[in-house]
Amino acid sequence: MEQCRADLARPDAGADRVQIIAALWGFSGPSVFSRAFRQAYGFSPSEFRALNAGKSGAEGWRQ
Repeated sequence: MEQCRADLARPDAGADRVQIIAALWGFSGPSVFSRAFRQAYGFSPSEFRALNAGKSGAEGWRQ
């Protein structure tokens, strides 16, 4: 899950759809990934990405 979070927070990851990141890390579908991500972090992947838009890794959200 940490790798997924890191991918979503990357500034250049905006081109990667959430479902692509989910598939890269072995999730069976975007809804499964979204539920697991929300349970782990309290945000949907899209919400997390929006919160981190324009931030560097040092400034991005941390748990």
